[in-house]
Amino acid sequence: MKESLTHKDSEPLDLGLVDTFVFDYGGVVSFHYCEPWQGNLSKLLNVTPDVARRLLSESGELGRAYRMGDMSRDEFWNLVIEQSGAHDVDPSELEYNWAMSYQIDQRMIELITRLKNERGAQVGLLSNSDGYRQNHNERMYGLSGTFDFMISSHTHRVVKPEREAYIKMLEVANRLDRPRSVIYIDDRERNVLPGEAVGIQGYVFTNYEGFAQLLHRSGILRI
Repeated sequence: MKESLTHKDSEPLDLGLVDTFVFDYGGVVSFHYCEPWQGNLSKLLNVTPDVARRLLSESGELGRAYRMGDMSRDEFWNLVIEQSGAHDVDPSELEYNWAMSYQIDQRMIELITRLKNERGAQVGLLSNSDGYRQNHNERMYGLSGTFDFMISSHTHRVVKPEREAYIKMLEVANRLDRPRSVIYIDDRERNVLPGEAVGIQGYVFTNYEGFAQLLHRSGILRI
């Protein structure tokens, strides 16, 4: 069954072709910007939440370099602190609150597990993650036990929305010759469109309920 997407100029979804589901982490598998940790982070840096997010974003030079492993932990946090204008801040507190501001959505984990176990689908994760948060998530949630593969900026040296991230996704999933058999689910349209440009199907995620209903209407899972 074909479904329309939430953005324009995209080919309708054909989930009948899909045998591989790849998910973004923050905003899809987990809730992001969660309190009290997001507020703690802002207070430590003495900036607004929007400024804190901008300082840490992969869209910025610092955030991209840190995620790719081109900048050390100390270099990154010292520059973030310097740009925020904060003083006497422990980088370990910043790291912890940043990582904890992403809280797992257990409903999504259950849904992903069902796709794997009931449908025999391959399930993966594509995340713009640095090494600290990647290790934190594994300790907290054991994500390697849920996903068949996990692609992160730190490990694979790719960053969304750059084209190389989506080629790497197809390589790791062993689907370079069948990109339409892969669907990528992300809460940001700007991260979905480049995947579609290399042939991957894309879905702009808004919430669990909408995605679950898509799977139900398409006959993929009974919800």
